[in-house]
Amino acid sequence: MNITPTLFNQFATWLKSRPATTTVKTVAQVIGGTVKPLVQGPPAPPEGTGNLIKNPSLETLVNGAPQCWAAAGYGTNTAAFSTVRPGHTGKVAEQLVVTNYVDGDAKLLPTLDLGGCSPTATPGNSYSIGAWYKSTTSTQFELYYRIGIGSWKYWTSSPWFSAASTFQKATWTTPPLPSGASGISFGLNLFSNGTLTTDDYEMFDVGTPPPPPPPPPAGGNLVQNPSLETAGTGSFPQCWQAGGYGTNTATFSTVSTAHTGTKAEKLTVTGYVSGDAKLLPTLDNSTCPPAAVAGHTYSLRAWYTSTAVTQFVVYYRDASGNWVYWTSGPWLPAASTYTQASFTTAAVPAGATALSFGLNLFSNGTLTTDDYAMYDSVGAPPLG
Repeated sequence: MNITPTLFNQFATWLKSRPATTTVKTVAQVIGGTVKPLVQGPPAPPEGTGNLIKNPSLETLVNGAPQCWAAAGYGTNTAAFSTVRPGHTGKVAEQLVVTNYVDGDAKLLPTLDLGGCSPTATPGNSYSIGAWYKSTTSTQFELYYRIGIGSWKYWTSSPWFSAASTFQKATWTTPPLPSGASGISFGLNLFSNGTLTTDDYEMFDVGTPPPPPPPPPAGGNLVQNPSLETAGTGSFPQCWQAGGYGTNTATFSTVSTAHTGTKAEKLTVTGYVSGDAKLLPTLDNSTCPPAAVAGHTYSLRAWYTSTAVTQFVVYYRDASGNWVYWTSGPWLPAASTYTQASFTTAAVPAGATALSFGLNLFSNGTLTTDDYAMYDSVGAPPLG
């Protein structure tokens, strides 16, 4: 149970005013006697029922802030939180404004406590999380889990959700909760200058996901020039090009510090303000971008070293031959030695004929990549 300092002081003031006949005892003094036999509590509710978030609509306020919620973040940026009216439902929502952004992020989270506010969770189970939001820039869910007697650890993050001028619902289903974890805290974040308003959070236990069926014999890698060994135009390997948007300076170069072979591609981002940069299979109508089948899911892979966080960004070519941003993967940590990144997509949208994907940088830093792969998930070989 959580007792705020204000509530405790109110209780102490009330207790002081009580008559001398008032008796104060500890819990042990009240219970007393020998240890009694164990009594079974009420049965736990079935999995998959009930929103696990406390104060999900942020309506209950303490000193002007939503009860059971706290500001969080890291890095160099200025984050300002405030309660605004009206909300998506009810009277209030929470607004986050980030200025002076250099790196890191900011977000509103269920309080990182022992379970009085943060949702309790079961190792091995997956959870459906959601929130309604408005934002002037991209946002994503960032998740933490509790281990031991109250130590919190960063866990994972969702794909990006695009800016929205009216309330939109962001939803994502987590991977299975790691062994030893006992609670989850999550929130939508800002990782650039902008404004984000959130309301009506939810988290539902969806139980233990079924084990994947054994894969049939592996299919081939669909990426052309996957190890970047064949030179193309300028500093780019054949069938590859630069991609990116926003305000930043991106420099690409071919380097010899490869994962395999003799060539890899290095991306350096400086002067970062917004957006990202990445290496992609060419966004054209040639045979360079990997062919894809609508309704299929695909396993994307690449080996990388990086001084900053990275993630997969994915585009698809529609039936008219136009390239469309589709989705992005969870954040992947910086790595000083080659590490394999992997991401399995959702079902490819109807009408899509090809995919293009790459690891990006969305802050100042360097990223070196090599040995890309894309497999139809039905038949993808093991990682490594």
